Amino acid sequence: DVMKARIPLAMYYGDQDTIVPYEENGILLEKEYRKTDIPFLCVCRAGDGHHPHGPADPTELADFIEKYTKT
Repeated sequence: DVMKARIPLAMYYGDQDTIVPYEENGILLEKEYRKTDIPFLCVCRAGDGHHPHGPADPTELADFIEKYTKT
């Protein structure tokens, strides 16, 4: 399981997503991660629905990945 494996997670979501609503899905994952010290990045894309995925400026996400990726 992801939590036992202590896998860092980055989650982007659109606050207008009707396919996978954050309030029914993402919030559950966020709450569990926030109970731990496992690295977690959660970013809301205001006004976006389910697509497009990812950030307009990938700097924050790239920094997170670089910080927690073993090389």
